[in-house]
Amino acid sequence: MTTYVAVFALVLGYLGLVAGVLALRTLGRLRRATAILGRGAHGRESMLEAAERHIELTSAVADQLAALRTYLDTTRAEMSSAVRARQAEAARSLRNVALVRYDAFDDISGRMSFSLALLDDEGDGVALTAITGRSDTRVYAKGVSGGTGEQELYDLRNDPFELQNAAGNPAYAAVKTSLQRLLGGLANCAGRTCRAKPTLKLKAQNCSTALVAGKGDAQEATFYLRGKKIGSDAKPPIRVGLPHAFSGEKLEAVASSLDGRKVSLTRKLRGC
Repeated sequence: MTTYVAVFALVLGYLGLVAGVLALRTLGRLRRATAILGRGAHGRESMLEAAERHIELTSAVADQLAALRTYLDTTRAEMSSAVRARQAEAARSLRNVALVRYDAFDDISGRMSFSLALLDDEGDGVALTAITGRSDTRVYAKGVSGGTGEQELYDLRNDPFELQNAAGNPAYAAVKTSLQRLLGGLANCAGRTCRAKPTLKLKAQNCSTALVAGKGDAQEATFYLRGKKIGSDAKPPIRVGLPHAFSGEKLEAVASSLDGRKVSLTRKLRGC
């Protein structure tokens, strides 16, 4: 029995010795590997040092990328501001141009008269018009704001020197409406139709009152009966009383329309 115990102990001792030798060999390998990590192979940079260096380089690259991102954001903001400024400047420039050439009078050809509009993107600018006749050429300039031209309206009877612009005066609203209607008709006419006389008529009411009416919007008139002046009126409706009028007598009037043209009107009295 003692012999078996001794043999068993001897086997265990041998196995322990083998395990110890293997452990020492493994420990030696680990030490060599650790030495390589710490010192590097053949005096070169160790892996730990390389790792630290790469971490530093990565951190430096990250800082550079952050600085580059900041620079790009700043540059983009500056470029956007510059582009908006250029766009605003371009919008204020008179880059919208329209030109219309035409013959202002029947006896002038070659379309020497013209209207020129120079506007920015907001519809602000100037409109130039040149009217060419046989003896002279007249040029007119008119400011434009928001696509609508400046409006000037003067009561030449009360303001002959054109010192008070009545375009914004509500008392002249009917006059402005009539002028705009006349302008619309001129814009759509051509040739001789543009030279049509104002549509004014001379009427006699009950042989007691003479009046001038019609779409020509008479502004004043002087009336004559039997060739003699019987009165004038400069406040619409244009009318005067008829003194001792008889049938067959000649009634006349010289009326001024809203656009400043004068028209001679004649009629015979009937039923008086």
